[in-house]
Amino acid sequence: MVGDLKHQMVYTFEEADPSDVKLLGGKGAGLCLMIQQGLPVPPGIIITTEVCKAFYEAGEQLPDGLMDAVKEKIRYIEEETGKRFGD
Repeated sequence: MVGDLKHQMVYTFEEADPSDVKLLGGKGAGLCLMIQQGLPVPPGIIITTEVCKAFYEAGEQLPDGLMDAVKEKIRYIEEETGKRFGD
């Protein structure tokens, strides 16, 4: 496995904690905060800074399970929007 990740790799805007800027990055945390404040934000996902760090530390190799985690969150977005990715 690439890296020793302490958190899940991918979050939806709704499930992430906007106070965790170090994990989510500034933009990700900001989008999560906007959701919590009731502002209109399209559904989306955040790949954590931990994943980015692990990617570079492993010679640009994706962490095990990342693509499955992304696909799972994309299915969630498809359900929320009633649209399929790529439509």
